[in-house]
Amino acid sequence: MIETLKTPRWYWVVAGLSCLWNAFGCLDYTMTATRNATYLSAFPPQMIEYIDSFPFWLMGCWALGTWGALAGSILLLARSRWAIAVFLLWFSVRMRARGILR
Repeated sequence: MIETLKTPRWYWVVAGLSCLWNAFGCLDYTMTATRNATYLSAFPPQMIEYIDSFPFWLMGCWALGTWGALAGSILLLARSRWAIAVFLLWFSVRMRARGILR
């Protein structure tokens, strides 16, 4: 008889918090990219000018980073083996956007 291990509770807590955290990141990206006036009213004008100066490729990295992180969190909740690969891809995109990886 094969025994199956029960997933520990801390795993579900961490995966759930990760999903919430990354969902807020996706909300921030979406509201900023769609230029939501109510959301952007909390930003100082200098910050909006800074965001407007982003090149297209950087906005793409931001989108891949935020949505990739959410996908990784959902895959964690689904207990998929692909979760680690998606998180590594997300991490490399974030480091590339910050200029750490070349």
